[in-house]
Amino acid sequence: MMEQARSGQTIIVQSYDGDQVVLLDVTDYHLLRALASYSTQSGLQSDDWQTRFDTTLRDYLDQRINLGKAAEQLELSRFDLMERFERLGVPLRLGPETAAAAQDEIAAARRARR
Repeated sequence: MMEQARSGQTIIVQSYDGDQVVLLDVTDYHLLRALASYSTQSGLQSDDWQTRFDTTLRDYLDQRINLGKAAEQLELSRFDLMERFERLGVPLRLGPETAAAAQDEIAAARRARR
């Protein structure tokens, strides 16, 4: 079950009374929690790790950063974050909207290769 959760599958443990426990990848959990915080503007109490996810997702959804920069801030590959966003229903904004955004994506890709 752990390997299935790590590979992006959500595991639901059931008993006679219905669903009891859900297992999911910890990065997906942080992304979902950040999305909930953003959607409700609740400012949920967060630890340092969760704060990074909250801030990054807020900046991405408010279009202050692009997908490449968000991935860099979360220490994920752009493709991993894109796959997670697709799986979790986070809107994808693909392609730079300005020349400056294109330069930012190129710089983020170069830093990720190091």
